[in-house]
Amino acid sequence: MNRILLLALIEGALVMAIELLGGSVIIPFYGNGLEVWTFILGITMASLSLGYFVGSVISKYWNISAWLTVFYLLIGVIIIYIPLLAQESFEVAVNENFDHTIFWGVFPVLFIPLSLCGIISSLLICLAAKEGNEISVSSGMVYGYSTLAGVLTALFIGLFALENIDNSLLFFIFSCISISGVFLLNHRLIILKYLGFGFTFLLIVFCYLTLKASNNESEVPGTKILYKNRGILGEIKVVDEIVSGTRMLYVNNALQSTLGKDGLASLPYVKYIGFFLSHRKKNERLLLAGLGGGNLLRDLQPLGFKTDVVELDERIVYVAEKYFGSDFSKCHVIIDDARHFINTTDEKYDIIILDLSLGEIIPSNVYTKEAFEKINELLTENGLLVLHLFCAEKGFSSNSIFSLGYTMESVGLNVYLFNNNHDPVLPSPYIFVASKKKIDFNTMQYANY
Repeated sequence: MNRILLLALIEGALVMAIELLGGSVIIPFYGNGLEVWTFILGITMASLSLGYFVGSVISKYWNISAWLTVFYLLIGVIIIYIPLLAQESFEVAVNENFDHTIFWGVFPVLFIPLSLCGIISSLLICLAAKEGNEISVSSGMVYGYSTLAGVLTALFIGLFALENIDNSLLFFIFSCISISGVFLLNHRLIILKYLGFGFTFLLIVFCYLTLKASNNESEVPGTKILYKNRGILGEIKVVDEIVSGTRMLYVNNALQSTLGKDGLASLPYVKYIGFFLSHRKKNERLLLAGLGGGNLLRDLQPLGFKTDVVELDERIVYVAEKYFGSDFSKCHVIIDDARHFINTTDEKYDIIILDLSLGEIIPSNVYTKEAFEKINELLTENGLLVLHLFCAEKGFSSNSIFSLGYTMESVGLNVYLFNNNHDPVLPSPYIFVASKKKIDFNTMQYANY
């Protein structure tokens, strides 16, 4: 029974590794939004369910240990190929609509290896029962040990490995863990056990070296990657364009910030917000939710606000300071989720800026009636809420603009909308300004900004 429980530990670790590591290579293509994780979790559960059923059927045919040997070896090969599968599935699915694209991007990456893990669970229970253990005890022990291994693996990958271990090395490690399970199995097909292990191990090493070479050659011609890091919140890259000298911050391949050779931000909405707020008084309290490369913070600092910055990802703070020249000496940086901070703080602010959107991914937990009610409470009597959204005024995506505006109005705020680009069809930066009192823009005196 002990070796079966060890095999269950391996299987549980593989399930969580496939889900999290698979997600880590899917997210840079599709973003870290709710839709993406819905597909990841949904396909995970569907795959395991199918595997449990298939395992119970095939256990009646052939030797169970032989089945397990084949599946552990097969999972080892598939895991090491997951990054390549993710790239290929994205290129095939990219021309479909967004929801179809996510499905056909996630499905090939996760479905087969997780189905095989489900089959292994059923086979381990059958093997334990065949060895004379009660079926209820066998199933409880197998699923218990499998779940325990999944929890430990999730903590290891999510809290440590993704940020500190090279991604291709992580896939290599779990591939080797999978194929090592064959040495815990006893059956008469010795050639399947040892020759199969040797061949699979060589194949995994070959793919690992291929992935390493591919990662080393991943820079786009004419650019230089200064920083690249994967974490539970996604992939962050700082890239320099060699000719223009422009520095860019990408989060999950979505452009977040740019900085020209002259040290100025090239995204126009930064200047628009700075110009608009130049009529405010010095020493007013500002809450900036969403840091990015720190361009907005840097442009607002000459206005003399007392600033609190809320940023969920600690890596962003590091990147903004080291690669984009952000100065945090005159502000207070809080590493927290914006919604959590808004719900828990008792501070009052004269200005609150929400700059939280990541490409097409918007922070749905913040843009809610309940959150805006709390923001309204945090604003002083003459306070302003400024919100940046990249969207289009006409077409399907216009629904988000009107929905957001109506939601802010529903909590008693006066809402005004500004478009930095006069083409209403093409996606462009929009700026919402909301206040408790109606604003007379004709009386505002803007600084020479």
